[in-house]
Amino acid sequence: MSTARTRDRSTIYTMTLALATGAVGGQNQAVANIRGTYTAGPASGATNEFVIGAACEDYSQTAGDTTVQAQLYRPVDLEWFANDGNIAIATDFLAKCYLVDGDTVSKTKTSGGINRAFAGVIWAVDSTRGVGVRVTAVESADLMS
Repeated sequence: MSTARTRDRSTIYTMTLALATGAVGGQNQAVANIRGTYTAGPASGATNEFVIGAACEDYSQTAGDTTVQAQLYRPVDLEWFANDGNIAIATDFLAKCYLVDGDTVSKTKTSGGINRAFAGVIWAVDSTRGVGVRVTAVESADLMS
């Protein structure tokens, strides 16, 4: 008989992200994550952006601000899993992840030629809690479908 997993779940309503170089924006303006990074700035419509929410206050990286807090347009429910050791928030925010086993996720889709089951999208990484995943039943080309 296997050991039962203790579930750890949370819902996030706001996020604080590092500002991209030169990012300047105003309160309530749309904030976009630059895909593949853990940085953000004002939404510009670029194809490498993912709009996540509205700025809680004015911000200016050029004036010395280092972060922006955004109120998410849609709250995100997270299920926390153990990190296989290869996931880092700086590079894997909003990336897809896969189940290694019932307790652990990885950003690697295959292991030993076997495809792993899709778990969802990475929204957080914590040294204590592990990887916060927005669990999604179906893997799609668009990260947030």
